[in-house]
Amino acid sequence: MYFTDQFRKSFKRVCQQQSKNSVINVLERLANGWRPRGRSVELVCENSSKILKQFKVESRCIICSIEIVKDSRCHVQVLKMWDIVRLEDIPQLVKSLDSEFRKYTDEYIVFCKENGFDG
Repeated sequence: MYFTDQFRKSFKRVCQQQSKNSVINVLERLANGWRPRGRSVELVCENSSKILKQFKVESRCIICSIEIVKDSRCHVQVLKMWDIVRLEDIPQLVKSLDSEFRKYTDEYIVFCKENGFDG
């Protein structure tokens, strides 16, 4: 997993310790391979909707994308955690991320969406 600075700032703004623990629990589950079905962000955006995911945690959502990063030996898929936002703030975040995702090639997005399993 990769955490953006915005995600870190948003996590610090979560006031209640119980809410922070809930976020950490979801992150741990994601790190261990848990992927609920049907949790893609379904908004009107051509690029980001292809690789952007949302995971509901209490009254907020963790917004992340599947990215490819170069390791010392190979390329690996990671979850890039963008932000923790309220449901009503998702469209604004997606709109801002869409400009970032426009830089991605179709081939890159296909690699991001590909499911691979080790072991």
